[in-house]
Amino acid sequence: LVSANFTNKVMATPYCVLIDEVVRTVVIVVRGSVTLEDLVTDLQWSPIKLNRVGERVGFDGRGRYCHRGILTNSKWIFNDVHR
Repeated sequence: LVSANFTNKVMATPYCVLIDEVVRTVVIVVRGSVTLEDLVTDLQWSPIKLNRVGERVGFDGRGRYCHRGILTNSKWIFNDVHR
């Protein structure tokens, strides 16, 4: 276990970062929906384009979409890990 964050708010989900030394991989584990706050995130289901996200983190997001709530949580986790 490298890091863990137990923040649980709308658009912020508990997660942890693990190192698998055997496979030599970093694993990020995100807790699934449990709380009312999670339900609010889940209900933000409208698709959002991945163009800008792809440019920022290095993949071709043109023509690709993601669940708005999940993308927002993913950005929060990305920024938290980056800090």
